[in-house]
Amino acid sequence: MWKYDLGRTGSYPNGPTIFPLKLKWTYNTGTYLSQPPIIANNVAYIYGYGNGKLLAINATTGLLKWSYSQATYEYLDDKTPTVAGGVLYVTGVASVDNGATYPNVLFAFDANTGVLKWKYDTKNRTSADYSNVAVFNNVAYVPIGTKLYALDAITGTLKWVYASPSQFGFTTHCAISNGVVYVGDGWSSSLGNYNVCALDAVTGVLKWRYIIPEVNKHVSGISIANGMVYFGTEGNGTRDGALCALDANTGSLKWKNTNHIDVNMVAVADGIVYANVNNGGRGLQAFDANTGAIKWSTPSYAGIGISNGLAFVSGSYFTVLDAKTGALKWNYTYFSTFGFGEPFIYNGNVYVCENSSLYCFGQ
Repeated sequence: MWKYDLGRTGSYPNGPTIFPLKLKWTYNTGTYLSQPPIIANNVAYIYGYGNGKLLAINATTGLLKWSYSQATYEYLDDKTPTVAGGVLYVTGVASVDNGATYPNVLFAFDANTGVLKWKYDTKNRTSADYSNVAVFNNVAYVPIGTKLYALDAITGTLKWVYASPSQFGFTTHCAISNGVVYVGDGWSSSLGNYNVCALDAVTGVLKWRYIIPEVNKHVSGISIANGMVYFGTEGNGTRDGALCALDANTGSLKWKNTNHIDVNMVAVADGIVYANVNNGGRGLQAFDANTGAIKWSTPSYAGIGISNGLAFVSGSYFTVLDAKTGALKWNYTYFSTFGFGEPFIYNGNVYVCENSSLYCFGQ
C-alpha cells in the first residue's frame, strides 16, 4: 500500500542497514513516471504517465511480468496503485459514449496477471482530483471529486458514499485507523474553509470535523499514528501554513507548529513527524510527534521512507539520513534533473523512480 500502511505513515520494516547501497537493477519504462511504485508479493507496480501503461515488474530481477495498456476512451490516473488480496486498484476515467463524457472510474485488476476484474462507474462526469485507494476489511475506500466511495473490494459493489459539502472536492488520500476513515476535505461555503473529517468505516457516518482556521489553507498530506492525526496545510502564499496534530478520537487540536508558507506531511515514525516545509526556501523538517517542536531540518525537499532508524530521502539526490538527528549516512551521487520520486522500501531494498526509470537499491 502507498506509504506502506493504512495510516499512511511511510514507516517500513526490513529496510537496508549496510552501506554503501548497490544499484541492483534499473527498468526504463520509456515514459515519464510521476508517482512512486508500490511493491507487493515481490512485484513492483508502476504507471507510465506518458504511454498509459500499467506495469508489473519482478522486484528481484527487474524483469517485466505483465503490462496493461489502457483502452480507447480509457485513461488511468497516475496515482500510485494499491494492492490488497491479490487485486490491484487504480482510479481513472472510462467513456461509454465514444468520448462524449468521461465518468470517473475505479479499476480493479488481477495483480498476478493484469486482467481487468471489474470497474466501478461513479456516474460522475465532471473533472475530479483522484486519490490512492485504501483497502480495509475487504472494502475499498477512495475519494474522487466531492464524494468518498466505499466499495466491496471483491465485487466492486457500492456499500456507501459520503457526499462532501465542499464545492471543490477532497484534497488528500484516505488514512484509516481503528475503524475510522480520515481525509482532508475541500473548501466549503457552508463551512467557511477547508477541513479534516473522520468517518465511520462501516457506515460512512461523520464522526467529527476539524475546520482549518487559516483562510484558504488546504490540507496537504495526512497520517495516523499514536492516536493522533497529523497533517500539513498549504496554499494562499502567506506565512500561516502549519503542521498540525489532532486527537484521532475527538478531532480536538493537540498542537500546531506554524509560521510556515506551506507544509506537506510526508511520514511519521518512532515519535517523529516528517514534513516538507516551504519557508521561502523548501526543505525537509523533523518534528517531535508529541509536541511539534522542530528536531532537525535539511534543505532537501523530497519524498521519504523511514526504516530501522534511517530516513531514505529521495529528491535531486537519493540520500540516507539518521532519522533521529538528520546526520548524513550515505548518498547516491548521481544528480537527477527530474528528481527521484518517493521511495518504497521492501525486503531489504529501496525502490525509487527518476524520470522514466525505476531503480532498485540494496545491500
